[in-house]
Amino acid sequence: MTLRYSTLIIALVLCAVQVPAQVAFISDRDSVLDIYAFDTDTAAVRRLVKSEDVEYGLAWAPDGQYLYFVQYAAGDQNIWKMKPDGTGVERVTSGTYARNLNDISPDGKRMLINSKRETAKGD
Repeated sequence: MTLRYSTLIIALVLCAVQVPAQVAFISDRDSVLDIYAFDTDTAAVRRLVKSEDVEYGLAWAPDGQYLYFVQYAAGDQNIWKMKPDGTGVERVTSGTYARNLNDISPDGKRMLINSKRETAKGD
């Protein structure tokens, strides 16, 4: 369990380094999982995604210009990206195969996902 918490702390620190004034997190405080931002300068919390769908699986682009996430809507899981202020929301993947976002490459050109496209186990 100690390793799990250490990993979480490291991930939060990396997010804070990439976008110094903001940390993104997932919360169901408004009854559905959505993405929020915490401004480290003002301690303000702001909801970035306002939908009835479920969002999860956050990953910052290495340059801090985009925040990637998975949205579960109407039986589909797709990966989306948006600017850290919640604007410029754009779908990155499409189709009916379930996906989970694991990481973004250091150069920001690739992402590591697992998908149920080939098998139900998720490759």
